[in-house]
Amino acid sequence: TVTGVQTCALPIFLATSREPISPEGREETCFSVPDLSLEEAKLVFTNTVKRFAPTYIIVKSETPLIEAICRYLGGIPLSIEIVASHVGVLTIETLHSNLEASPFFKNMVKLEQENHLSVERSLNWSYDLLEGLEKDLFARLSLFSVGAAEDAILQVCAFDFSPPDRFLSVVSSLVGKSLLRNNGSRYFMLEPVRQYANLMLKESGEEATVAESYTDYYLHLTESNKQHFSGERQSDIVREWDAEKPNIYMALSLSEADLEKQQRFCYALKGYWGLRGGLNEVLPFVEKCLKGREQTAIWAKGALSWAMILGRTGKPSLETDTKGSGQEEALELLHTAIKCLDPIKDAGDIGDAYIHIAFV
Repeated sequence: TVTGVQTCALPIFLATSREPISPEGREETCFSVPDLSLEEAKLVFTNTVKRFAPTYIIVKSETPLIEAICRYLGGIPLSIEIVASHVGVLTIETLHSNLEASPFFKNMVKLEQENHLSVERSLNWSYDLLEGLEKDLFARLSLFSVGAAEDAILQVCAFDFSPPDRFLSVVSSLVGKSLLRNNGSRYFMLEPVRQYANLMLKESGEEATVAESYTDYYLHLTESNKQHFSGERQSDIVREWDAEKPNIYMALSLSEADLEKQQRFCYALKGYWGLRGGLNEVLPFVEKCLKGREQTAIWAKGALSWAMILGRTGKPSLETDTKGSGQEEALELLHTAIKCLDPIKDAGDIGDAYIHIAFV
């Protein structure tokens, strides 16, 4: 083969690679392999089921679960094959539930085939080829469950980059190595890649530092924009926060050890929760932050959100001895909040409390 190549005047090679090969003295044309469409991904799944469990009959009610699994796996054929190969031993419904609840690489048996690496081994190989800053940024990006805009990544992940403009070259390098993607407005990772990156973050020893940077960014984002929920920019901010909601809720979870920070989140998100609903979803979190806590001014601001939720849902607190309604408990909370806010003369929040009293 080598002899044949050497004697060939213009040899042409077709090769797959995670990044451009850049052969010395040779012309290279690169094509980006597109993701599978949802229909193509579903076909990979069903064909794999037929191969591994020929007697298993996929029913119509399982189609939405298959679609959810394919989306969750980012349309990566090998990832889909690994999961689908378990059908027969497990039902599709059980597979879907386990995939959502457990780390992908810890629960899926690797599918080894001739000349084909498993997903985890492939990512290990790619990760080992990264340089120091590339490894740092790759791991830190795993906190963004739905990706993020360039500015968010810069603020959260590049806190120790020197010089700061090195950040853009590292981002471009990760995109070129197919570990990070860009859809025009946001950078994101395919879910199996993000989960692998999160494992690397946990092993890096800097998980707490990155988590603090992440929560600080989203706390600033929510606090600096909360006033726009009653202004002309309301629709723009709502759309932005809709896109960021999983990231914001991740920040809420990561700030669990910082009670004051969580109470500030409760206050900053009041307008968004009021517009978007889903109040029963956030009620347990809000109560955990505020119920039985010291009644400071920060607590009082958070209590405005709590009272708004109780008043609108009409439900009392989840763990309470009161026999009254959510509205009655909301009124009591609002009057307590006013007393806490009065010493700092916060006219805006005191006025907000009285408006809530009028609505309750």
